Amino acid sequence: TGSIVNTPNFPFKEIPVLEPLTFEFHVPVRMLNDCAVAVLGEKMYGAGKGLRNLVYVTLSTGLGGGAIVDGHVLIGKDGNAVEVGHLTID
Repeated sequence: TGSIVNTPNFPFKEIPVLEPLTFEFHVPVRMLNDCAVAVLGEKMYGAGKGLRNLVYVTLSTGLGGGAIVDGHVLIGKDGNAVEVGHLTID
């Protein structure tokens, strides 16, 4: 949809992102969740550089994950293919 629809940690609802960023910067904009972007960044610039298969796990306000399989970011139907849990850490 190009919008932030629902977030587990913040009370954001229906915040448009894609259209304003595309308009402002005149470049294509893609939206993914934080872990999918993190694993992509790790593959491009970090310890995963040159790897075709990579798993990234994050622990912050919850437990999340991202994966690259055969060189492609694993997204899944709703963009949450590798979310290993929605746990709030207190």
